[in-house]
Amino acid sequence: MLRALGLLGLGAAVMAFILVSALVPFRRIWRGDAWAANGLPSLFGRVEARNYLAYLMWIVPGAGGLLLVCVVGFFATLFGVDNLAEDLRALMMVGVILFLAAWPLTLVHVFVNATGRPKFLVPPPYRDQPGEIGAWRQRRARRRAGLPPTDHVVETMELPDEDGRPWLMASCTEPQCDWCADVDSDLSYADAEDALRKEAGKHTTRVAGHIRRPLAEA
Repeated sequence: MLRALGLLGLGAAVMAFILVSALVPFRRIWRGDAWAANGLPSLFGRVEARNYLAYLMWIVPGAGGLLLVCVVGFFATLFGVDNLAEDLRALMMVGVILFLAAWPLTLVHVFVNATGRPKFLVPPPYRDQPGEIGAWRQRRARRRAGLPPTDHVVETMELPDEDGRPWLMASCTEPQCDWCADVDSDLSYADAEDALRKEAGKHTTRVAGHIRRPLAEA
């Protein structure tokens, strides 16, 4: 009985770890902090704030099941498969079932990422945003109208280079956009700023007029 409770506690601890790791950014995303979704791993489409709930639907059981299998596999390596208790074998089966069940749920993530639907799987602050298909259509329509593909805000920032001299770069402020640009360091400050603004104009119609100086602001 004690051994069974201990194994149940091990499984619960593994799943609790996965859930807590996933839900910490989810709270921020649900409140409108789209940056909390950046940098999260996924094999099935980019993880963004609008598709994070669909992402949780497969990553939690998938990662939890895989971790359970790895933990039991570790014990099997130490003591041999034949010496595994029935409880451990049952726990491994639970892990395998969770891992396999996660794969069909990846289709939900792909669908929400592509269409932005169903809306109840999209956190409220992002329900007016299009999916990948809708965003592609918007970019195509803007190009046909002779406009840059987006209306994101691009900022120019001044940072020090290796020698401490001011160096300019431009980056998009949209959380799900990784566009950025820099220019040849041999250009003068004014020419570098002009070149960056022209480059940003190929990406968006909204280029901030000021230059941010993060180190001075800090």
